[in-house]
Amino acid sequence: MSRAPQRAGRAASAASAASLDRVVEDAVRFIMERTREEALGFALEVGEYLFRKVFGSDLALYRSPDNNKREAISRIARDPRVRLEEVELHGYVHTYLLSERWGRSHPGLPVPDIEPGAWSRMWDLLDEDDEVFFRLVAWVAREKVSRDRVAAVVQTIAPYVEAGGRLDDLLVEPPEGGFRTPYSRVMRLLGVERKWLAQGPRPCAEARARALAIIREIEVLLADTSTAASRTRRPR
Repeated sequence: MSRAPQRAGRAASAASAASLDRVVEDAVRFIMERTREEALGFALEVGEYLFRKVFGSDLALYRSPDNNKREAISRIARDPRVRLEEVELHGYVHTYLLSERWGRSHPGLPVPDIEPGAWSRMWDLLDEDDEVFFRLVAWVAREKVSRDRVAAVVQTIAPYVEAGGRLDDLLVEPPEGGFRTPYSRVMRLLGVERKWLAQGPRPCAEARARALAIIREIEVLLADTSTAASRTRRPR
């Protein structure tokens, strides 16, 4: 049997490895040459470079878990000259792609001043409808919402709206003197939490049962409180 196909396969593999080496080295040099003084600008520059040069501007390829381009991101992050974590590099790609979506509908306007960490937490909304995505971006920029709260809101939007809630319920800031959250909103939020817990698989069954029991106690207490308040309320 001819060994030509085997040699051709090894040659192609070697060429692919060499090509990936060049991609990694070029990316490392690009990142080293960028200034990090302005966090959002740095994230946008690096994110655009990685998406275009490493993934060839191919969103489907970027989203695919099975490609050697993701190995390139890991290698770039491991390079001691870069001083960034792999999750940060992916966060920069997310920031760039999300800002690009915003920019296509807002030509001529600057990218909203949102920290890269908060931008990247909106990644799951890249394909969401315009109303949800644009309103969330505007809210995060206006209120300077923390990345953790952005993540919590993004995770909650779909099940909360499905449970009858409104997006406005989630995009609020506490007024001076603290929240006075409507009873119906609290009950919807508890309902979403109950649904998540019931679907599992985490936490463990025992912890899930305790959490569901606590939610039920809160719902009963709120119902009793609401009923008592309505009975004592008098028209002016």
